[in-house]
Amino acid sequence: MDENLLIQKFNEGDPKAWSELVNRFQPRIYFFLKKFIQDEWQVSVIRDDGFIKIWEKQLKFDSIKELQAFLIIKAKNDTMNYLKSNSSLSNNLLAYSMSHGSEKDTEDNIALELEHANLWAEILQEIDKQPKKRKEVFELFYFAEFEAKDIARMKNIHLSKVYDYKKTVENELKKKFGSALNKVIYLLFITACLLEQII
Repeated sequence: MDENLLIQKFNEGDPKAWSELVNRFQPRIYFFLKKFIQDEWQVSVIRDDGFIKIWEKQLKFDSIKELQAFLIIKAKNDTMNYLKSNSSLSNNLLAYSMSHGSEKDTEDNIALELEHANLWAEILQEIDKQPKKRKEVFELFYFAEFEAKDIARMKNIHLSKVYDYKKTVENELKKKFGSALNKVIYLLFITACLLEQII
């Protein structure tokens, strides 16, 4: 089915269109979530909640790319909220480490995963402190990998404002993390690579 027709049918609640897009996005969002959360039930809840919210609120999208951006950013936000409220983060990281390496490497893996998870949580917290529109522009640019012109159109702002918002958040991150900026950039890059698998 043509992508424009597919999103139109999806917006109309067509069962076949819903089935096609749910089957397209759910497994890939699941893969992304499992990088951060080991609780299978919680992963399934967050994975499904984006589509549930769309259905309950009858949200409409101009393109599949906009639907994708909504699902990605919601999954990211829900993941952050879960990690902030979950006191067993270290246990999650331990389980992840033990399932992805030998016993010999486990201790090093735990330390590395914990360092990355803590830094990642700080990055997300700093991004969430930004004013609403600036935050949304930055997330669309980095997490959904939209082009600046598409963000400008979606948010109904001038193209130069998109770059201004992006640069402002980057400067805030640089000010906040200083010498750790390279790790910040690395984690944003890794996240972008993971999210490519959702497209």
